[in-house]
Amino acid sequence: MVTKPYEPLDPREYEEGIDVVIASVRRNSRHALDPAIKSCNLLNNIRGMQEAQSRGAIERVMLNEQGQVAEGASANVFAVRGGPGRPPARRALPAAASPS
Repeated sequence: MVTKPYEPLDPREYEEGIDVVIASVRRNSRHALDPAIKSCNLLNNIRGMQEAQSRGAIERVMLNEQGQVAEGASANVFAVRGGPGRPPARRALPAAASPS
């Protein structure tokens, strides 16, 4: 396990937002390794963050094998459209290629 000191975001980033990428690396399939199992098999997460950092982003979003939003690296993912933001129900959100 590797740890590092907590580094909060700049207050400006809370107002303006941060750069995020949708990683090309997919979340582990439940058929291969149940993501609910807390194991040390985090290689795909590490690869996804490396990809985000190489593209100048602070955060990455990973999709599941169906192309739906599965998770952020260190953040929750919310969709807001014309009203107050709400977290998704227990199902994954379909990924959007561009804002509508």
